[in-house]
Amino acid sequence: MRVIANKILLLIESRGVKLNHDRETYIYGLSQWLYTIFSTSLLLLWGIIWGYSFESVILILVFYANQSYGGGFHADSHIKCLCTMIVGQCVYFLLLNLKINIYNSLILSLISLGILYGFPLVLHKNKLYLEKIKDKLIRKSRYLVIGEGIAYLASLLVPFPPLSNIISLALLLSAVSRLGSIYINKSRVLH
Repeated sequence: MRVIANKILLLIESRGVKLNHDRETYIYGLSQWLYTIFSTSLLLLWGIIWGYSFESVILILVFYANQSYGGGFHADSHIKCLCTMIVGQCVYFLLLNLKINIYNSLILSLISLGILYGFPLVLHKNKLYLEKIKDKLIRKSRYLVIGEGIAYLASLLVPFPPLSNIISLALLLSAVSRLGSIYINKSRVLH
């Protein structure tokens, strides 16, 4: 991704655009952006292949939102990250096949939402510069969790019974990622 990001940056510079910051910052940002597009596309393709396209979209939306606003497990390379996401997605597919009843779905959602609300912000060691705005990030993370709780409750009213399970399991994987970050990476937990 860095090679492609560097080529894009060279192309931009050749057009006369002046960089306002360190070149390495732009390369990092571009490579992260390219990786996100690539990995999201691959996850969507994987979902289509296995017949879980809608479910994959919900998983990606819920998981990315929770990762973005509150943090979670971060692998130390793009390939490890991608492998972890694909394994997580496969676990999600297997759990979807269990046909969890509404009561267990509700319990899973409440536990997951409780974890996400109780541990609203886990900063990765590379993101510690965000600690100065932690109160704002915690507030946003908790608002997101409240919104997800409302969305889950609304899904119980929709005449599409699998929707509540789909959301419940996406919340569960988000909560597992948040806990994984706390215990595996020994990241900073902020309340």
